Amino acid sequence: MNNNVSIVIITFNREVGLEKTLTYLMKKTEYFEEVILVDNGSTDGTVRMVRKKFPVVKLIRLHKNSGVAEARNIGAINAKNNLIFFLDDDGYFDIESIPMLINQYRKNDKLAVIGCEIIEVPFNDIFALKFRDFKLKKDEIYFTYYFWGTAFMLRRDYFLKVGMFPDYFFYSNEENDLSLRLLKQDLDIMHCNFSIMFHYRSSAQRPKYRKTFFYYRNKQYEIWRNLPIYAAIKESIIVAIGGLIRTIFTRNFFPFCNGTVLAFIKLPHIIVFERKPLSRKQYKRYIQLRGEEIKIITRIKKLLLEIKRGDRKIGG
Repeated sequence: MNNNVSIVIITFNREVGLEKTLTYLMKKTEYFEEVILVDNGSTDGTVRMVRKKFPVVKLIRLHKNSGVAEARNIGAINAKNNLIFFLDDDGYFDIESIPMLINQYRKNDKLAVIGCEIIEVPFNDIFALKFRDFKLKKDEIYFTYYFWGTAFMLRRDYFLKVGMFPDYFFYSNEENDLSLRLLKQDLDIMHCNFSIMFHYRSSAQRPKYRKTFFYYRNKQYEIWRNLPIYAAIKESIIVAIGGLIRTIFTRNFFPFCNGTVLAFIKLPHIIVFERKPLSRKQYKRYIQLRGEEIKIITRIKKLLLEIKRGDRKIGG
């Protein structure tokens, strides 16, 4: 079986976890044609390990950490197939579900991206788990407004058409920005809950303050690049206030401030040179896809619940 699918993985200093992921993939080669690994300037033994143990993998080595967005773009450009499956280096994906995803593209010419169900599990348990034990009672595939970058399939031609990921985002929110640009082309995004990815917390976790900085900086970029003016003003204020409340009494307060201030400094450039908002009709579709979660009262309740639990998650 050759499904003409290219798998693209980006990595940075995750030798141990990546080896486990590649070992699993190499047992399922009938479900894809090639694996492209974009190494973001790793300084551990990642490159040496891949060259020695997985010579069939197409290795693209970057001289520095260029970020998630640019590395994914490089992987897509070098892929030989139109269907590309992006997979994080720290997870365990149900490769056997790929034919079901491909079938969705055969049925829908406007389908651009399919996101998968992401389940967080402990590192030590990940490859001992059975996908069937975690499947939901009802298999569903439905239209949505975004996807998780952990595991997703996209059509390369549509990806290139809308300009790929914005490389200056570096990390965080590049998926949401791409989703909005696909909606501007009246293309479809779907989520498949029976295509499962077990995702684990690697021993080489990135510092949370960096995640906070990039999230709040890039969220403002995403908003002002894509939303109609009335929606952009409202969302920009909501994100800023929500971020302030989530971080003010935490160590993430200064990363939030830095990210937000830098975003507003760059906004004039974005508004003049990059802003291409959704039309009213497209924004209406976006609102419908978001459903109840976009309502302010829903978001306030979510924030209050997080504060009560002491779990102030990034975003919202």
